[in-house]
Amino acid sequence: MPRPHISRAASAALGVAIVVSAVLGGCSSSTTPAGAPSAAPADGLSFVLIVPATVEPGTYVQHAVDGVSTAAAALNASLEILEPSDDATVQQNVDAAMLENPSVIIGLTDGVLTEFDYTAASNLAQQFLLIDSAALEPTGNLSAALFRDYEADYLTGVEAATLAASPDAVAIVSPAASLRVEAQAGPFLAGLTSTNDVLKPVTGNVGTDEVATQEQVDAQAMSFVADGATIIPTIGFGPGTTLLAASASDDFATFGHDFDQCAVSPGHVIDSTINRVDVVAEAALRDVIDGRTGLITSYGLAEGAVSLASLEPGADASGCTVLESADAIAAVAEARAAIIAGTVSVADPTYSDPSLLPQPEPTP
Repeated sequence: MPRPHISRAASAALGVAIVVSAVLGGCSSSTTPAGAPSAAPADGLSFVLIVPATVEPGTYVQHAVDGVSTAAAALNASLEILEPSDDATVQQNVDAAMLENPSVIIGLTDGVLTEFDYTAASNLAQQFLLIDSAALEPTGNLSAALFRDYEADYLTGVEAATLAASPDAVAIVSPAASLRVEAQAGPFLAGLTSTNDVLKPVTGNVGTDEVATQEQVDAQAMSFVADGATIIPTIGFGPGTTLLAASASDDFATFGHDFDQCAVSPGHVIDSTINRVDVVAEAALRDVIDGRTGLITSYGLAEGAVSLASLEPGADASGCTVLESADAIAAVAEARAAIIAGTVSVADPTYSDPSLLPQPEPTP
């Protein structure tokens, strides 16, 4: 789970001179060697992490911070975390990080994209890494690591199709209709129809493009429940917009996104997609430290970078309701194996058209 935070692999089809590697730790030549560290500094590696929002427990930002912290520990590096506040904007935090001259300045999601794009272009000797976001035409010192989270979205479609009890059992709540929303719904619908082609899922578009109030989202779900829907995911919203609370009060099933949320609404969450930030951060940071910089690299099921809570170690304690269905577990395990083997290819249409790519605001 893309998502407004950027989590889609840029490809050669975009017509830009970048290298995309879908192999964990895969090697590609740097687009610019200038400023790329060839070895750890004498006093050890140091990272500064810039986050787009206050780190609140139980949020994606907290999940991502924990992942980067795990990666830093694996690399024996120090890590400082800077979050925006009443006294510090994202740009001010980036400027403060620059003064410390760390090995790498790391940014999370497209919430820091504008500031990283601008600052990296003006400071080519400093290495930057974006996680879950990317600039379309990065400078050689601005690397990016993306999740192929649409592969996990496909798997949730397989689960929903296996569990659906009637052709009208599945409905989707999305922001107002747009090419991007349609593209983000594509992987889920592909998994759905690959498993059960008699389903007739409907989509309720609420709010504006990528933005809606929680009340609008909940009201649309209630309308679907009244029409007989029993499985209602949200697709296309930013982190934090879910149907987890509504699923308990209105008695339907839904999905969590980006980290394990099955326990948030016990008995009503089929599964959660997971972005393994620790896996992606460690692999991408190793590339930067080894001098492979300026790359946009994607990581998915094959690299263990995206997953489902039901497929993770200790899943029995997660509370995901899909674990109650042997058929659904078998179907999703088979689909995951097919994607990793390459016998099933999950299309990522979001960025097949560069006009759909979120880009930095004009530089100040």
